[in-house]
Amino acid sequence: MLACTASLLLAGITLLTLMDRRWGGLLPARGWSLSIFVLIALSFAILLQLFLSNDFSVMYVAQHGHSQLPPLMKAGALWGGHEGSLLLWLLCLAGWSACFALFSPKSVRSLQPLTLAILALIVGCFLLFILFFSDPFVRLFPAAVQGRDLNPMLQHIGLILHPPLLYLGYAGFCHLQCSDAGRLAARGV
Repeated sequence: MLACTASLLLAGITLLTLMDRRWGGLLPARGWSLSIFVLIALSFAILLQLFLSNDFSVMYVAQHGHSQLPPLMKAGALWGGHEGSLLLWLLCLAGWSACFALFSPKSVRSLQPLTLAILALIVGCFLLFILFFSDPFVRLFPAAVQGRDLNPMLQHIGLILHPPLLYLGYAGFCHLQCSDAGRLAARGV
């Protein structure tokens, strides 16, 4: 919820500041982007810990985990379902945003706040979807005794590595599109 609030605030404040042409208010965009990444990474780490500790009181862990899975497969089970895949996608997208906030060259610094605002708007919308329709932290009462196990077709190292690598590429291209959208918006197109 904090990451969702932070991303929507970043998008809103930055876009309002740009409409008023007050460029001095854009300095916090970098810090907000980093905080969004840290909050999403924290939720990802919490879900990973729930899988590693076999906490079957969480519905997502009970549906995709099992106490006999090796630790690598438990980590892969994290994105073995819909909710975890969306969280992984957000982690990659927020990671690219944080990298852009920290390491963007001086030639694109003027577009940085607008690009970060567009990315934050996308992250915020995804977070709203996760919060209301696809929450991976829904609790089970009473807790399951054992998990249903990861889909056997996903229990291969290739299919464990495939989604993170694919999502890193997709999120990277999303960042490029947001940079282009920021460039067009800055020109008034």
